Amino acid sequence: MKKEVKVLTTALVLCSSLLYGESSIIADARAKMDTISVDLQKGHFYVGGGVSYQILSNSGTQEEFTTFGKNIVVGYQYGDYMALEIRYSADVGAVDYDSGNTINKDNEDYPTNFTNIGAYIKGIYPLGDISVYGLIGYGQVEITNVPEGDIARSVKSVQFGGGMSYRLYDKINLFADYVILYDDTGFDGLATNSDMTSDILTVGFTYWF
Repeated sequence: MKKEVKVLTTALVLCSSLLYGESSIIADARAKMDTISVDLQKGHFYVGGGVSYQILSNSGTQEEFTTFGKNIVVGYQYGDYMALEIRYSADVGAVDYDSGNTINKDNEDYPTNFTNIGAYIKGIYPLGDISVYGLIGYGQVEITNVPEGDIARSVKSVQFGGGMSYRLYDKINLFADYVILYDDTGFDGLATNSDMTSDILTVGFTYWF
């Protein structure tokens, strides 16, 4: 009888140990899932600005419009790996026109406005204080007064690029990136048989709320 009681007691101890161990594993797993869920739910709005260098070029005639501009960024970042952004860029000061191999005259202060607006999905890969990222979205490039007269020419297309950011302070990031705004034949009725490209290089900062 004593032997049976001893065996039963040992079995109960083993079962309770197994149950405790299983509940501990389940509790740890739930805690990790809760942490992941919180991380995914964490989000930050941010705004920023910068300076840009924007180009529209005609590969056939070698004509180019170039300008320095201002850049405004508004975004929302989900967790560590993804964000949504809206960007707007516009020329500041002169737009330079290079006539390429045409008979047109060069003009260092072409009477035009050069803008772009786009919405992007931003994929982020954090590396400590430095992050690399890719951008893909849809936007519109517009340039007015081309080739003459009060005419606004614009194109809408997929836009994509990439860049790098550096966390300077807790809520301030510096960034630099390159985005292809347009790459197709023609530009809203202009140079319909030529490959037209527009891209932008931007350096700036963002502030997180």
